[in-house]
Amino acid sequence: MLEFALVLPILLLILFGIIDSGRYFYDVSRLTNAARDAARWYAVQRPLIPGDCEARARSLLGGGDAASAAEVSCQLLGTVPNQRVRVQISGVPFELLASFVPLEPTLPPATAEFRWEFQ
Repeated sequence: MLEFALVLPILLLILFGIIDSGRYFYDVSRLTNAARDAARWYAVQRPLIPGDCEARARSLLGGGDAASAAEVSCQLLGTVPNQRVRVQISGVPFELLASFVPLEPTLPPATAEFRWEFQ
């Protein structure tokens, strides 16, 4: 019984680490897809209204704390023959399952860029 009591905390730490790693990579993928989908949606809109793009990106994040804490920027870049739209989402917090660990990680920023279709 003593061996189990000594090994259990280590096994739980490994288990929570594996689960949190999977959740982290899922959230990074979800963030990247939200930036790409928002940029593609923004690239085919006419007229361009930046507030709509940011609202679209936040809705693609699924709402909740992640969407409200995210910093979303939508930009129109370049000159008329080669205009592009860029959407960047950053500052999205990641909540660890092992809440006793004193970390406040954020997801890496996601950026997507498309050519503007209406030139």
